[in-house]
Amino acid sequence: MKLQGFSRFSSAVLAYYLLCGLFQLVTVSLISFFHFLLDHKLGVIEDWVFDKGWEIVVLVKVCAFYVVQKFVHLPSQSRQPFRDLILETWKKPSRNLFALCVAAFLICIFSASPVTNFHQGANIFKALISYTGISVLLLLDVLMLLSLRLHFGFGIWENRFSVLVLALLFWLANKILFPFALAFGAHIFFIHLAVLQLALWGRDNWSDPAFFIGFVIAPMAALVGIDPVWGDRFSMLSSTSDLHVATYAAIWLLCSGFIWWRAKTEQIA
Repeated sequence: MKLQGFSRFSSAVLAYYLLCGLFQLVTVSLISFFHFLLDHKLGVIEDWVFDKGWEIVVLVKVCAFYVVQKFVHLPSQSRQPFRDLILETWKKPSRNLFALCVAAFLICIFSASPVTNFHQGANIFKALISYTGISVLLLLDVLMLLSLRLHFGFGIWENRFSVLVLALLFWLANKILFPFALAFGAHIFFIHLAVLQLALWGRDNWSDPAFFIGFVIAPMAALVGIDPVWGDRFSMLSSTSDLHVATYAAIWLLCSGFIWWRAKTEQIA
């Protein structure tokens, strides 16, 4: 990666996560302030923050993403650069992507061995929030990477480097930024790595990762309780397995194999 491109990439990514930290601090501070005005105890505040965990995460991420995108798109001559990014990076989902999703979902289901969740908080509304929250969380980072790719023109090795850096930063930053989250474990790193690979390796698009998130990652979070923020507190089902890291590492390898196979197929065609 050229030094100038690397510097801009690093600056944008660093700004993204620093802004996430700032918005997180402001949001939680405001919540705590109003709760203290009502003479609520610290335990009540912690429970409220956890209960609204996904709403807080999405708010923080959206605000940080919006600010960074404003600066990233400053050199653009377009009046609506973000809309242009969405349109330019939309592609028809790859052939056989549905087969990949089915295979990945079956691996997740069989490895999780889900049973009925007897937590009192389990409900459909929370499941919908979980589904939406993790979808937004992952897609924002996909769009961030595509935006940087579009403006800084990374080559193939720079793409792979940026995917690894963002996936690693995503995992570490979210573990630090959202201490109320129950399960930002190592398996989230592999989830993010797989999603970013689908977005960038071979073709710049957000349709493939959106399809994969919508049919594999989000349902597992919302229904089976493999949720980075709430765990299985509000899901209909609960996983009886502790092999989440191995499972999602296998999913990442499956996605990598799919990308390799797709590239070979396109070369032959």
